[in-house]
Amino acid sequence: YYPAVERRLVLSPLANDRTYNSWNDTGIMSYTQLPWGKAAAYFVQTGSSGGSPGSRLELNLSDGLTLGLSAAARGDTACSYLAGDLAMAQGGTKLFGQYVSERSANTNATGAFYVQAEQELEGGLFGAARYDYYSPKYDVDANSALDDDVARLSLGGGIAVDENVQLQVAYHWNLEASNATAVGNDLLTLQTIVSF
Repeated sequence: YYPAVERRLVLSPLANDRTYNSWNDTGIMSYTQLPWGKAAAYFVQTGSSGGSPGSRLELNLSDGLTLGLSAAARGDTACSYLAGDLAMAQGGTKLFGQYVSERSANTNATGAFYVQAEQELEGGLFGAARYDYYSPKYDVDANSALDDDVARLSLGGGIAVDENVQLQVAYHWNLEASNATAVGNDLLTLQTIVSF
C-alpha cells in the first residue's frame, strides 16, 4: 500500500495495483534495525476477509544502495507472493525497481515489474518517470505469456508548496496486449495533497 504522499506519479505502480492492491497497514508488525539492514515480520488485513502473514529483509549493499526481498501468503485467496527490489538514492536522485510474482492455487503465476526515477529540484519542484509491465496470467507449464499483458509509461512532476501541501501532475500512456498496442485509455492525473 502506497499512501498519496509517497506517490510522486499519483497512481500506484501496476505491480502493486494488480497484485496485492487491497492490502493495507491494519495489522501487527515486528521490526528490527540491524547493522547490515532491516528485517520485519507482519500480519495485515487483506481484502474483505482474512489476513496475510509476510516478511521483509532489506540489505544495505553500500551507501545509498539497498536490496529488498519480501514474501507473503494471502489466506483468503490461497495466493503467495515473492518480490525483490533494488533502490538507490544519491543527493536528490532516487532510482527504484521492483519485481513481484504472484502464484495462485491454479498454478498460474502473475509477473509484474516497474522501474522509477525521481529527481528533486530547486524551489520544492520534483520530477518523476516510471515504466510498468504486468503479465496477469503466465502459464508456467507452457512457459509463455498470454495476450493480456499491460505496459504503462508515466511522466510527471510537482511542487511542495510547503511541508504540508503538494501539487502533482502526471500523464500515463497505457499500452495493452502482448504487442503493446495503444488502446486510447491514456490518463492525465492531477492531485493536491494536504497533510495535517
